[in-house]
Amino acid sequence: MRTLMTSMPLALALAAGCGGNPPPAPTSAPAGEAPQANPIRLDSLRVPNLKRPAPGLLTGGQPDAAGLTNALDVGVKTVINLRPLDEPGAWEEQPVVEAKGGTYHALPIRGPEDVTVANAKALRALIDAAQAPILVHCGSGNRVGALLALDAALAGKTLEQSLDIGRKAGLTRLEPHVKQVLQQRVCAEAPAIECVGE
Repeated sequence: MRTLMTSMPLALALAAGCGGNPPPAPTSAPAGEAPQANPIRLDSLRVPNLKRPAPGLLTGGQPDAAGLTNALDVGVKTVINLRPLDEPGAWEEQPVVEAKGGTYHALPIRGPEDVTVANAKALRALIDAAQAPILVHCGSGNRVGALLALDAALAGKTLEQSLDIGRKAGLTRLEPHVKQVLQQRVCAEAPAIECVGE
């Protein structure tokens, strides 16, 4: 198994294989959003493992119908659900969100096999186009944090900075997989960067 020498910032390595401008890092507010004078208080929402990794962006686990209604009542405008509908414990959220005037998006992430650079870019596109405040959730927040860690690396953060952003958004058990995805991408796209091991 090949590993990346992590003293080199991922910004250099990823830039070697990516054209165009990287998407903004999840530490900045979504496009078009001014900093909130009165952000939603985390203790006013009933969402498991709720976190605020960036202004206007909330992440967490699966809310029940009452918790989702509460989130929309206190100001959430967009809900992005990373759970497939056939996953145990998932339920049809779209009617609840739309009945409250919110916008709903589904980006099903089943597990590690779906924690990919392509899906991180898809999530970033949804966040950038969404009206804030935005709630992105999966079952526990782990998949949300995993994709936001990949997104941070694409925006030029180092490996450790990217993982820290992911952890602040809920990354837990998927952290080893996120490291592997980042190392494989860097070694494949930037062969001039020193990759060691087999």
